[in-house]
Amino acid sequence: MGTLLRRGIEWEGHLADGRIVRWSLSGRELFVLCRHGDLNGFVSTPRLILGEQHVVLCTEERLQDVRRAVEQTGSPEPHVLDTTTGIPQGWIGLRGVVPRTPVAASQQGEILDVLRPLANVEVVLEGGIRLERQTWLRGYPPRIRLRGDVEAIHNVVIDGREATLGPDGGYAAPGWDLPGQHQVWCASASRSYSIREGAEDWEVWDAYTWSMGDFSADGERVHPAICGVLVLPPRLGPGPAGRHGVVVPASNSILIGAEPGQIYACDVRGDVRAQTCIGFPWFDPVWAIPADTLRCDKRIARVLLIGDLRPAGGQESPRQANMIQRPQCAGREHARRIKAWTSAILAAGRKGLATEPPGTEVASLWQVYKQHARAIQRRMR
Repeated sequence: MGTLLRRGIEWEGHLADGRIVRWSLSGRELFVLCRHGDLNGFVSTPRLILGEQHVVLCTEERLQDVRRAVEQTGSPEPHVLDTTTGIPQGWIGLRGVVPRTPVAASQQGEILDVLRPLANVEVVLEGGIRLERQTWLRGYPPRIRLRGDVEAIHNVVIDGREATLGPDGGYAAPGWDLPGQHQVWCASASRSYSIREGAEDWEVWDAYTWSMGDFSADGERVHPAICGVLVLPPRLGPGPAGRHGVVVPASNSILIGAEPGQIYACDVRGDVRAQTCIGFPWFDPVWAIPADTLRCDKRIARVLLIGDLRPAGGQESPRQANMIQRPQCAGREHARRIKAWTSAILAAGRKGLATEPPGTEVASLWQVYKQHARAIQRRMR
């Protein structure tokens, strides 16, 4: 990498329509990096900017000249970065370069001129939610600030009204954040932007589905999907479609509800090592227990309380009791879930797993669940 920075490099790619695109970096011994208003992190900039934080990257041979040039700008002493922090071999990084004083460029035009900031001023729009290049969403406008030789600027005007400097370092004037076109002006620079209303609603679609998932014969989604910030539950399966996701440790993938039969097994990815997993139960889970309770290590495995302190369901109605005693009759699926619910609770009880969070109230509630499961199991024999 150090050699490429010295000599330069060019990448070339061929697009599907036959066009050729190139990205080139000219080789040199000195690079100046600064934060960018539209991009994340530090990117290359033509020269130091007054009042802004920079990272200067130079060859080891240029270090002394670079440090003297930085000192002339009135910057605080920068922090030196070397190969132990990821800097290429033969190069040195200076982090925290913040020039305070403009410096005239040399008459002969040397490479160190990039370390001599000019007395220029630039209007910067940053933050907020950007919809397009110069358009922001109403309610999330950009922060308007100046960078460069700001001491030379006596006033800033937005839409013909004098702006005031807020505690966040941004300028504001009456109506500056309302929908419409806006103009920022100062003696040395100007810039325009617009504020626009966002869409009231939009159609949700399955942008990304779980790689382990599939679709049913009629095209319905079997597994969850992601659309923007939304995590969509499966459309198929028991319970209403409007279920919400529950994230639990991957070690405790079985969710238990307060009513007998409320049991759900979260899908745990086998191709990705993850500390958590997600489930979409049709009920409000109270507990999360290990999937293979009898084989887990009781020294570290726990029965996790993940919901409200709700006792197990009360006495079943005669219809429910009849269903439990005769699973071969109507409601076989519900009877199967009741059996799975009781088996999971009793297996964790036989293993002697402790509850978490610790405390008498949580432990007593888990004891109630075990007693309720035993009572159901006796009736099912």
